[in-house]
Amino acid sequence: MKLLQSIKPKTVAIGISILTLILVISMLAAIGTGLKKIPDITVIDLTGKSISLKSLQGHPVFITFWASSCGTCMAEFPELVHLYNEFSSRGLKMIGIAMPYDLPRSVVEVSQYYAVPYPLVLDSNAHATTAFGNIQNTPTSFLFDSSGKIALHTIGASDINYLKQHVNNLLNTASESNN
Repeated sequence: MKLLQSIKPKTVAIGISILTLILVISMLAAIGTGLKKIPDITVIDLTGKSISLKSLQGHPVFITFWASSCGTCMAEFPELVHLYNEFSSRGLKMIGIAMPYDLPRSVVEVSQYYAVPYPLVLDSNAHATTAFGNIQNTPTSFLFDSSGKIALHTIGASDINYLKQHVNNLLNTASESNN
């Protein structure tokens, strides 16, 4: 009882505020963007190549929204490059979409620094961020199955082992349905 009496009301209020914030963030992540399928948009990568996202159906597709100013995004790049190198030969498609506020030269520098083997896209007009449900936070990632349905949606850092497991399962399912 003395322990409870020694806790100050301000400490309790701060604790309740933190728990409420965690609950709200969790609920927003659970609600997601409302996106169910890969949007029917075309993006242009750093080389000038147009990529229709719908044309990627038939393969699992991993799309991540990132920013050069996002420390978590930069920390993920080596893992995502490894993911691509491990699974692209089995059919995984990947695209990294830079946030609209990212400067083109920063995106090019990141691409070169990490030797990113998959397409990176500038979203200067916010066309992609809007199509994916008004993306605000980075990193935000989507994994779509071969039919274009969302299989995984992550806001914040991806658990790379969990992601690899999902990708592997999707690739195994896709190869079984092709046999």
